Amino acid sequence: MAIKKIPIDDFATAEREIKTVVTLEHKNVINFYNREIDEEKKHVYLGLGYCEGTLKDIINAHSNIEIVRKDPAKESLIKIIKEDRKKYGGRS
Repeated sequence: MAIKKIPIDDFATAEREIKTVVTLEHKNVINFYNREIDEEKKHVYLGLGYCEGTLKDIINAHSNIEIVRKDPAKESLIKIIKEDRKKYGGRS
């Protein structure tokens, strides 16, 4: 079993999310076993099925798609520059 520690500020939202996870039953979804709430430290601990590797590792092992992390600020800036160049002329 793997333990996931989640810091939270809103326990009602956390409980709603946990109830959703509990109802998921699918061969491709890690099993949910239990949860503990520490209201004093404001954390939820989830007992989950253990999975070796990262999501990126698993996806790369089962597909030809490579996961690339994008910088949203950089992507937005590039988009703005390209739009300005189209609108006002210049290199794109």
